[in-house]
Amino acid sequence: MNGITFSQLTITQNISYAVSPESPILLQYPTPLTQEIVPKTIHCHNYHWRDAPVLTAMSLGVTSVEVDVWLVDEQLFVGSREAALEKQRTFDSLYIQPLINILRPRNTKSPLGRAANITLSNRFFDTPLQLLVNIKTDGKTTMPFILRALEPLRSKGYLTTFENGVLKPSAVTVVGTGNTPFDSILVLEPRDYFFDAPLTGFGTNPANATWSPKMAPIISGDYTAGDKTRIQYEVRQLKAAWEETLKKGQIDFN
Repeated sequence: MNGITFSQLTITQNISYAVSPESPILLQYPTPLTQEIVPKTIHCHNYHWRDAPVLTAMSLGVTSVEVDVWLVDEQLFVGSREAALEKQRTFDSLYIQPLINILRPRNTKSPLGRAANITLSNRFFDTPLQLLVNIKTDGKTTMPFILRALEPLRSKGYLTTFENGVLKPSAVTVVGTGNTPFDSILVLEPRDYFFDAPLTGFGTNPANATWSPKMAPIISGDYTAGDKTRIQYEVRQLKAAWEETLKKGQIDFN
């Protein structure tokens, strides 16, 4: 710096020099994609209206996004309505590949010789990104195609997985909603596709499954304005179902 030492510069000037091309030391963090982005417990639906749904959501710190998926001619397309589907707007192009492109450089082998994801994939944030897949077409028919579409993430260990009684968090937690068939999720082993449990469904569980984060990391319900009476009724039903399932030991808090 032409004979000027760090001690003769302000802290701002020091920082500017340290990160400049003239600096002899590379100080930039190697994976700065989400640097200075504060993660927020926000869920976004219909984000596929945007040109780059995953990146846009992440730029705002959103940690949960939902995508409407349609199976047409054995291809998975994304859109809120069937009339809005376009050939180029697929589940793979708008969600899977962007996630792969983001995660790959964050999980490369470091110059020190150790793989970054030896035990756990580096994530976007400190918490996994929750990806809700809202199946709009027939669930039984669509489900195998979605599981196949997730293979690029699965093969690299980027999906949260439940295996041999152990839940292993990773970069992305996939949760099925909409027409997702519960029994198809129940038989998965290992399981890297989870279920959006119905808010009032604890007392009417057809598969007699144990509700827990290992099966259903979230619980949701569909309400509209003016549903106060209905909400109050369903809350009472939920409370009664909750107490009953506690007695039967059907809820696992682990």
